[in-house]
Amino acid sequence: MGEDLRLTRSGGRLGAETPVRAPGPLRGLVIERDQDYREVIGFVVGLAGAGTDRVAAHEEAVPLSKDTSYDIVIVGISQGEELGIDFLAELRRNTGCPIIVLDESFDEARTRYEAGADQILAKPFVPGALIGAIKAALRGPSPNSVVPVATEIKVQGARFDAATRTVHHANVTASLSRREWQLLAFFLANTNRYYEARDVIDQVWDREISTEQFRSYLTRIRRKLEPLRLPFQIVTRPGVGYALNMDLTPVV
Repeated sequence: MGEDLRLTRSGGRLGAETPVRAPGPLRGLVIERDQDYREVIGFVVGLAGAGTDRVAAHEEAVPLSKDTSYDIVIVGISQGEELGIDFLAELRRNTGCPIIVLDESFDEARTRYEAGADQILAKPFVPGALIGAIKAALRGPSPNSVVPVATEIKVQGARFDAATRTVHHANVTASLSRREWQLLAFFLANTNRYYEARDVIDQVWDREISTEQFRSYLTRIRRKLEPLRLPFQIVTRPGVGYALNMDLTPVV
């Protein structure tokens, strides 16, 4: 299958089916109502180096996401199809792995990023682009771009646990996704220093995400940390950049 080939919709059927498993050291979950698309997406995931479970309905995906350890989730959305934000958020909570959305409409792209999508690609899609996105997500940041952080950091009454990607403060715990933690770890290692979005992306992910995705990750981190009432926060200064400001007056 050439990388310049574009896939087109061809009237697949919707129906319950047994998840299709393919051998592979890594495991992906493919959620797509159109049978033809579902088979092709599964094939492309295999080319990227992962085996797959393939399901048609969201109702089938939720229990699988709870009971199976996945490395990647691919969600296909057709024109006019509803994709509940709660569904994406639940997939994120259950799997903790990267989620790629294939979407025929980008009307709700920002909302889907904030709900848990790591990447959104156009549908019909170019197989080579999907393979590249999957490999980048499975690979994670390059070794030179990862910010090393101690397994556990305690500062101003808050505890940051890298092993579980959690933040604890005032008897409240927030759990972060892998990329959310990588972003927070960068700011923890560079407190009170301002960086432009592109500089952060280059150092943390080696240019693998867009500035829009960066802002979505930042929004999700802020929302998750808000209930902890931390005495510091990630702040934005227009024209200057972003920083973890440790000099704020403690919240009481």
